[in-house]
Amino acid sequence: MSIEFIGIAATAPHSETEIATEPTDPVQPGYLEELARAHEEAGFDRVAIHHITGGDELDQKRDGDFADHDRRYARTAAGARSA
Repeated sequence: MSIEFIGIAATAPHSETEIATEPTDPVQPGYLEELARAHEEAGFDRVAIHHITGGDELDQKRDGDFADHDRRYARTAAGARSA
């Protein structure tokens, strides 16, 4: 059986499970460019996207997103179609 690695995308060099040492913008274009370049240099060439639309309902609400599961996925689908 073969394994296919398709890479990752993050919007900043830290995750929601880490505490940033200083305030940062949630989306850092320079970091995205650096990550994309690293994938390209490593030979990743696939144009697929797996959108993570949210996590636990309580976590979403703590982040200010009160949409339920189905509304979040509909919102993500609509955004992907318009991109």
